[in-house]
Amino acid sequence: MAPPCLVGTLLLLFMVSHTRSGQFHVIGPKAPVIALVGEEAELSCHLSPTMDAQNMEVRWHRNNPFGLVHLYKNFQDHIEKQKPDYGERTEFLKDNITKGDVTLRIRHIRPSDGGEYRCLFESSSYFNEAQFQVLVTGEIEETNVVGTLGSLVWRLTFFNFMSAEWDKINKERDRRPFLGEEGK
Repeated sequence: MAPPCLVGTLLLLFMVSHTRSGQFHVIGPKAPVIALVGEEAELSCHLSPTMDAQNMEVRWHRNNPFGLVHLYKNFQDHIEKQKPDYGERTEFLKDNITKGDVTLRIRHIRPSDGGEYRCLFESSSYFNEAQFQVLVTGEIEETNVVGTLGSLVWRLTFFNFMSAEWDKINKERDRRPFLGEEGK
């Protein structure tokens, strides 16, 4: 068996060699993030070891690389590339990016925001990502609109989120139904 001193020295050399080569780990939330419908959620990730991530690309995506939620690259956000579902709802918080610590804020949480997320950091020579779950909870109100078109009878179901913001929008919106509206 190797002396403890030798094992410690080898471990230190291994860690230093990985740090010098630009490798890192991305650490995300250990437990699922709980998000309330209509509210905000903050998804945080950081680098280990601590390092400046200003020059890195930071990508948040859903389930696959094509489900882009937010992209930070070349010192700026690129919201034109994000999924339309997230338009004007995301904010990249980079106050601690020089320490490798970033947060994505998603506003007006929807039930469809629940699921698997990935936070990916990419430098010029290496990339790594963390994955975690977002669980969405809250009340949903269902409204049905029924109508006819010739011999066809159709029914549309709308889901309204129960929150102060959505209540305000619903009160301001002209809610005249096209052909008829029935409650729950």
